[in-house]
Amino acid sequence: DRFLVNCGGIANFTYLPSSGTAQGAFATDTGPGNTLIDAFTQIHYPGNDYDKDAQFALSGSVNSALLSALKDNPFFEAPFPKTTGPELFNVDYVRSAQAQSDATTIEPADLIATLVHFTAETMSEAIRSHCINKSLSRPPIYLSGGGMHNPLLVTLLEQNIDSPFSTIDSLGVPGDA
Repeated sequence: DRFLVNCGGIANFTYLPSSGTAQGAFATDTGPGNTLIDAFTQIHYPGNDYDKDAQFALSGSVNSALLSALKDNPFFEAPFPKTTGPELFNVDYVRSAQAQSDATTIEPADLIATLVHFTAETMSEAIRSHCINKSLSRPPIYLSGGGMHNPLLVTLLEQNIDSPFSTIDSLGVPGDA
């Protein structure tokens, strides 16, 4: 059993059972990946396409009210499999959550830190839910996508999911492809 976890613009995972057959294989989106982190990095830190090495997020603090507002969406309660994209998770989504949580004047680094935690928590919750539903214990997780280069995101995933982590590169597949 293994999980292939892609943290691109939208985060998703593919579960591959150890049987090697298509029966039991499963894929789903989990919510935002880098799309919101990148968008707000570009807005608040001109000239930066993304938060390289999580430098901005690591200098900020999580705003718990905003984090709660970001996670308050029916998408996260919907059954698997599910799909999403920038039609839901976009700048307006964050601005609405900021207004709802009275976090419209949040410092940029705190906003980026909160968005990284939002991504990590929603990814972790989805993967843990699938593990519990399938009675899986500690399947290896192979990361791909831009998020695999975000040290804060990876650390949070490792803290929230009790499984061994590696990049998909270790399987001979380029994780940035």
